[in-house]
Amino acid sequence: MRAFLSDLTDSHPAPTCLVHLAALPPIEAPFAAFDEERFVQQRAVALDSALVLCKAILPRMAAAGGGRVYFPAGQPGSRDAASCILQGAVEGLAHALAAEYAGAGVDVRCVSPAQLPGLF
Repeated sequence: MRAFLSDLTDSHPAPTCLVHLAALPPIEAPFAAFDEERFVQQRAVALDSALVLCKAILPRMAAAGGGRVYFPAGQPGSRDAASCILQGAVEGLAHALAAEYAGAGVDVRCVSPAQLPGLF
């Protein structure tokens, strides 16, 4: 991902839209069976990648005068601890970034995948 970002920032103008829907398939399991190793993998895919991408892309969007960043909204029915923890973290990230970048014309929010076609 870092090689991709290096190429993107060195060779291309600022993106106008980032849709981050990265996640591993959830495994519904009781908390007593919480798998820390899998959680680290889930976190890397769902949250860490969002942090790295946003750190590289949002300042460029702001400097260009605007852009859009969409994260997945919580999926009804997903109740396993790992999914709930990560969804809360992604929603918190979206909320913080929305507040920080709103003045620069960058729209950051969580949306359901079904809403995406209507946003373009």
